[in-house]
Amino acid sequence: MSKGPIYPTTVKEYCIETFFLLWKELRRRPIAIEIRDRMVSGLETAYPNSVQLPQIRWIQRTIRNISSKVNKNDPYEIPWSVGISQEYGISPDSNHLLLDIQRWCSSIGYPFTLHEAIWAHTLRTIMPSNFTVEEIHNWVKLYSARERTCRVLEREVDTRDMDYFLNTVGPRGSDDTKRISPWTYFTLMTVSKIEPFHTYTRKNDISPKITYLPGWGDPATKTVTNLAITDNKEDPTNSWIVRRLEALTDYESREVYSLWLNYISKATYWTDLNQSQRVDIADRLIKWVYRRNVYPVEEWSPHEILEEIGHKQKGAR
Repeated sequence: MSKGPIYPTTVKEYCIETFFLLWKELRRRPIAIEIRDRMVSGLETAYPNSVQLPQIRWIQRTIRNISSKVNKNDPYEIPWSVGISQEYGISPDSNHLLLDIQRWCSSIGYPFTLHEAIWAHTLRTIMPSNFTVEEIHNWVKLYSARERTCRVLEREVDTRDMDYFLNTVGPRGSDDTKRISPWTYFTLMTVSKIEPFHTYTRKNDISPKITYLPGWGDPATKTVTNLAITDNKEDPTNSWIVRRLEALTDYESREVYSLWLNYISKATYWTDLNQSQRVDIADRLIKWVYRRNVYPVEEWSPHEILEEIGHKQKGAR
C-alpha cells in the first residue's frame, strides 16, 4: 500500500529544523501548515526542479514520530544571562556580542536561550564583519535548530552545508581574501556529496531565489512583521504601517516602539481585536513614541493604549 511521495532525507531534516525554529518564534508547537509555509522558499531554492512540497499529512507524521524525543524541559532552553556563562564554558570575550543579541531579542519579543548563547559563542569569530546583530542571531538560530534536529534523529551533528555557505558571505576584515566564492561553494557541495544549504539569509546571497527577512537590524519593522500587522505579506517593507515607521528616525525610538508593541500584543484583549484595530494601535503607538521623543514630556509609558488593551500600567512616572 502506497504511503505517498518519498522525499529526500534532507527534506525531513529541514522539516524538523523548521519545527524547532517556529516553536521558538511562536512560543508554541507550530501546526503543519505553518511548517509547510516556512519550508516553501527553502525547498524551491535547494530543489528547484526535483522536489515537490511536502504534504500536510507527511509533515504531521514526521513531527509526530519525533515528539517523544523532544525534551520539553531541555536544561539548555533557559534564558541566558552573564551569570551562567562561565558555568557552561562561555568565555567573557563573548559577553559583548551576547548582550547585543540579548538586547535585540528582547526588543522583538524573542526568548534568547542558553543553547543559542553557546552557539553564538562558538560562531563569533567567523561571522562576517558587516553582519547586523539580527543577521548574527539568525545564523545562531539555524545552527541551534540543526543541533536539536540531529539529536532527535540520533545522529552526529553535521553543519558542513552551513559552514561552507557561511564562508561565502563576508567580508571578514583582513581575512576577506579567504572567503569562498560561489563557484568554489557549489564545487565543494558536489565533490563532498553535501546538499546545498536550503535557507538563504541575506538579500544578496548566491541564489536568485532568496528568503529575505525585511528590516535587517530594525526591531520596529521586524516586530510589525512578526505580529502580522503588515498589509503586504509578499513585501512587508512596502506596507503602510512600515512606511509610517519612517517617522521614528533613530534606533532608540524604534527599539522602544518594539518593546512596547510586543508587550501590548500580550495583553488580555489583543486576541479579540481585528486586523484594522491592531494596525490602529500600532499607528497610535508610533505617534506616542514620536511625541515622547521630540517633546520633553514626563510620560514613560503609553497609558491610554495600555488601559484600552487590558494591561495594568507599568513603567509610569
